[in-house]
Amino acid sequence: MALRIELNGDKPGIVKFSASKWQHSADVEIMIQRNQDNFYLSQSNQWGPETSWHVIADLIVNDDRLEGQIGPWLTDSLLALGGNCKFLMQIRECNNPTITDRGVITIKGNVLPSSAVSIDLPIEEVAVKPTLVESIIEQVAEPTTEAVTEEATTAAIEPISPVIDTSNPEPSKKKGKGIIAMIVIIAILLIAALVAFLLLNRSEQPTKSISDDVDTSSCALSQLGNNEMDFIQTCLRDKPSTEQILKLILEAKAQDKCNIAQRLYANQSQQNANIAVVYAKEYDDKFYQKNSCFVTDKDTAIYWYETALALDPNSDLAKTRLTQLKAQ
Repeated sequence: MALRIELNGDKPGIVKFSASKWQHSADVEIMIQRNQDNFYLSQSNQWGPETSWHVIADLIVNDDRLEGQIGPWLTDSLLALGGNCKFLMQIRECNNPTITDRGVITIKGNVLPSSAVSIDLPIEEVAVKPTLVESIIEQVAEPTTEAVTEEATTAAIEPISPVIDTSNPEPSKKKGKGIIAMIVIIAILLIAALVAFLLLNRSEQPTKSISDDVDTSSCALSQLGNNEMDFIQTCLRDKPSTEQILKLILEAKAQDKCNIAQRLYANQSQQNANIAVVYAKEYDDKFYQKNSCFVTDKDTAIYWYETALALDPNSDLAKTRLTQLKAQ
């Protein structure tokens, strides 16, 4: 279930943090990602490509709402980028990292940077869209692909060309011997052709079978064990095609393996425009089909359509739906 995350102003540099629909403990850590380049906020308050988790203390859970105060390290870092940048926050339990959820951050208009502590400014509330989004995965480090080289040796069999004496036979030899020799030669040639056929078939069949297993087994949901992350990493290590990834996501949705579907979507949508568009459609009410893994949310759809356009500026569907959704 996606979270509704809001930051409301408390004091300059200090925000009141809330994450609705959080049904776990208050012992959590968070990760912040911006949409302009998918960089993460580091421990040194800089933006970079490496994932970085921040432990948040003194939070409480009240009626499925995670609440508390967060200081300038977060407030100033977000406000410094201006109002055109959007942010995703992932939350996970410290004691059980497999429990995660996420949401787009809504920054209310009364949030001020720490530099405003000595400035008496009127605070005006501005309307901000509500947000709701599915979980952002831990960045799956792209594993190196093991090259598997397979050499299939095909036995080449050359027909045996018998040496036939074309000189005139001696009158003393009978005609019957020539006929018997011809029958023997034909039999030898037929046997050689049959052996060649069988050997060629045997050399080709294993190659096809092995390649089929490599293409399908690692990303087959039937291979899922107790650890979903190991399964996802094993699948991605074999560099599956876009069609294979989308097929696996559909199978995961059908079997209510929502965490696998969400993690694959969120990871691959950051590098594949086609998958980002399909992910956006999961939240777009125009394309939405009811399922147990996703619910419609305009802001989330906008976020992933924008991600798709950043990867492929020529995506007509992303352009059209962005214009329509922002006009609503």
